[in-house]
Amino acid sequence: MGLFNFDSIIDNLKGYVETQVSLTKIEIKEEVQQSIAKLVSMLLLSVFLFFFLLFLSAALALYLNEILNSPYLGFVLITVFYLILCLLGAWFIKTEKFKSLIQKFIR
Repeated sequence: MGLFNFDSIIDNLKGYVETQVSLTKIEIKEEVQQSIAKLVSMLLLSVFLFFFLLFLSAALALYLNEILNSPYLGFVLITVFYLILCLLGAWFIKTEKFKSLIQKFIR
């Protein structure tokens, strides 16, 4: 029995397991923080892109109104353009290619 000190081995094993659990918690915490930082960055970029497209669309609609001598036809054309984009996007979302793209992105 003197050759094996089971209490010391058990204490060392407990310390090892506790250290591994703590390390895993820290790694998970870092991954969550990085994911949140990416999400916030993407959200801010999306907001800026939205406002850019909003003002660009309004400017283009006003320019088309001027060219077409109409107070509203430019806005109608821009609206139809966005409607077509939405319909194409909805069609694309229903395809298998979109699903495979999302699966690749998640991996």
